Amino acid sequence: MRALVPARLDETWILLDAEIIREILGAQVWLPIPGARAEMPGVIAWRGRAIPVVDLAAPFGLARLAGSAPRGRTLIASVAECIVALPVDAAREVHAFSTSDLRPCSVTELPYTSTETEVEGRILAVVDLHLFVAEILGGTARGLQAHAGNMHATSA
Repeated sequence: MRALVPARLDETWILLDAEIIREILGAQVWLPIPGARAEMPGVIAWRGRAIPVVDLAAPFGLARLAGSAPRGRTLIASVAECIVALPVDAAREVHAFSTSDLRPCSVTELPYTSTETEVEGRILAVVDLHLFVAEILGGTARGLQAHAGNMHATSA
């Protein structure tokens, strides 16, 4: 079985692995970092430290995060041994899927996805967040840690 969390960006629903989600928060104001990549535009304060904000909308051609305007929910996720914030417009309850429920993408055409499945009559893509974050930072967990540290130092 694989547990997945449906999340919405604008009108697009995606699925994320539930095992990497640590918390689901309400809207969180984030601090933009000048010169940061669109995919990782700033930081939020979480449990007394700055963690990077990952904008999942950026690679999908959806409306990107603007200024420090929050989305309705913020998913806190553990990716590449680091913690990141994922602002989304909505998140729903976890759904469990058997491996036979997941199939190669044929209906959805989003980057960083290779499988899709049906949820409540809709076909949703399963986003590989590890792949997305690794690509942003050159494929290393240390890159993510260094990026978060640099963003924290820049915001101080």
